[in-house]
Parts: sequence; structure tokens; C-alpha cells
Amino acid sequence: AAAAAAAEEEAQRFGEVCTALASARCALRVLCLGECTRYDRSKGLVRCKRAWLHVILVEWERLRALTEALKANSTLTTLELSGVHGGGVGLLAAALQSHPALQRIRFHRSVLGLNDVAQLVAALKSNTRVHNIGFPRCIFIGTAWDVLADYLKASTAISELNLYGSRAKEQFFSDLLCFCNSLTKLYLPDVRLCAYGAQMLAAALRVNHHLAELNITYNSIGDEGARYIGEALQANDTLAVLNLEDNGITAKGVESICAALHLNVALSSIDLGDNAIGERGADFVCHMLRINHTLTALFLSGTCLRGF
Repeated sequence: AAAAAAAEEEAQRFGEVCTALASARCALRVLCLGECTRYDRSKGLVRCKRAWLHVILVEWERLRALTEALKANSTLTTLELSGVHGGGVGLLAAALQSHPALQRIRFHRSVLGLNDVAQLVAALKSNTRVHNIGFPRCIFIGTAWDVLADYLKASTAISELNLYGSRAKEQFFSDLLCFCNSLTKLYLPDVRLCAYGAQMLAAALRVNHHLAELNITYNSIGDEGARYIGEALQANDTLAVLNLEDNGITAKGVESICAALHLNVALSSIDLGDNAIGERGADFVCHMLRINHTLTALFLSGTCLRGF
């Protein structure tokens, strides 16, 4: 009975969101279906600028209702959906194609087939206002990755891409840096790079002159991977923010990174947190800081150092 009541309440909230989206008086800017925070009904959703609903799986009928609401909406700038399966992404693409305000799209833990990605790509080609896309923990079926890769290589609109937990091949990530010239922020946490993937990414980073922020946390690149990244930093002159948190890097790997930062004058922020660099690694960091005068942010939490 409690589960049925919760499902009924969720359905009611979902209906309210769709009604508000389609309203001419709608002020909503951010819609997240998948977060646990719920909007405050007392404020009136039409007047709200942000709404979060806890929706584990967006069902087909709800997607139809949401698609129609989006077609009538002109205010939404951010859309985040979780658990979109069974061709749902392709269905939504029709609404995204001509939306006048949308800039940021996220599909969390969703399943995308070839037709889904093909329709989404067609929508993104038409709607160049969308510059920030993400597919955290998504599953791509068959050649869907290839279709997305071809689009990103040629895109001049996408500047920020989040592929958290994706399972694409290493070559895919490397090609992003080599060919997607509009990309300035790339998030690749937990994509199983390991040392080999870091090597391929580093090779692309050497010739990349547009990326400003790179996040490769939780990828087990180790000291070998850190060496490849360090070598790339010596040649790269645009990367400003680098996150290497929790990558199994020890003092040996930090030595390679710090050696690169003796020469690199572009990097302003680096995160080495949750890597067991120890006191020896701290010595390399301290020596680097005496030479490097461009680094403004350094994160060392969880590095087995006293006081951190």
C-alpha cells in the first residue's frame, strides 16, 4: 500500500511538472528527473526556476508527456534525466531539436541504442545552442558509440562533455582530444583508462590546444600513467585544470607530474587527492612549488600526509 501511494504521488508530481513546462507563465530553468530532492509545492511550480524529482525509471508514457511539454516550453536551459530506456532518448530528440533555450543535457544511467543516438545527433546538429552534454553511467548498444564519436569529431558547438563511468574504447577518448576542436571541458571519471588509456590520452593531449579542463579520476592509471600525463603536460599549453584524484599514484608518479610543472605555465589547478604519495611525494610537490609560480590551486586530501 505504501509503495502504491508513493508511485501515485510520483506520477502526480510528474504530471505537475509537465503541466508547468507547457505553461506560458513557466519560469523553470532547471529540470532534473533522477535527483532525490523534491520541489516545494507551496511555492508553486510555475514560478519555480529549479525542480528535482526522484524518478528511477522514466516510463514511456511519461516520456511522451514530457516530450510534448518540452515542445511548448521556451525557458528550460538544463535538462537531466535518469533511467531512460527503450528508445526514450530518440523520442525526446524531437523536442530538443528546436527548443529555444536549452543549453545543457544529461542522460544518467540510461540505455541508448543506435536509433536513439542517431536521432539525438540530428537534434544537436539543428540546435547548436546546446553546448554541454553528458552521459554518466550510460550504456551504448552496438555502434551507437561510433555515431556519437563521428558527431563529436565534427561538432563546433559542444564545449563540455561528461562521460562518467562510460565503457567506450580508449581510442574514442583519444580521438575526442584530437578532433573535437570546440571541446574545452572533458570529464572521464571511472572509464577504466588504466596506464594504456592514459598513454593514448596523453599522446592526444600533446597536440591538443583547446582543452582547458580534464577530469580522469578513479581510473587506476598508476605511476606509469602519471608519467605519460606528465610528459604531455610539458608540451601542452592550454590545460588549466587537471583532476587525477584516486588513481593509484605514488611518489614515483608525483615526481613525473612535478617535473612537468617545472616547465608548464598553463596549469592553474591540480587535484592529487586520495593518492598515496607519502612524505617523499610531498617533497617533490614542495620543490615544484618553489619553481612553479602559475599554480593557484593544489588539492592533496587523502594523500597519507600528516595534516591533510
